[in-house]
Amino acid sequence: YDGQLSAKHYYLNSIWFIIVTFMSVGYGDIVPNTYCGRTLAITTGIVGAGVSSALIAVISRKLELSRAEKHVNNFMADSKLTNQRKNAAALVLQQTWLI
Repeated sequence: YDGQLSAKHYYLNSIWFIIVTFMSVGYGDIVPNTYCGRTLAITTGIVGAGVSSALIAVISRKLELSRAEKHVNNFMADSKLTNQRKNAAALVLQQTWLI
């Protein structure tokens, strides 16, 4: 930047930089020039990766079936399989009587 930006613009640019770095996007439109800024960017990127992975873990845990839901799902699958076997057995008996 050429130094003609106001303090408000520098503040908004720094917020933009932190958000982009935190989200691990890294557009490259704003880059840190000092070692302190680079250290802050690296730290922000690491924290952003950790928070993103924790968020994904929480969402996947919420979408996972509970133990009771798994039990009901397995019961329904077994019941459906049992009904298919009963229907197959009935068809065999019907075919046997027709012969």
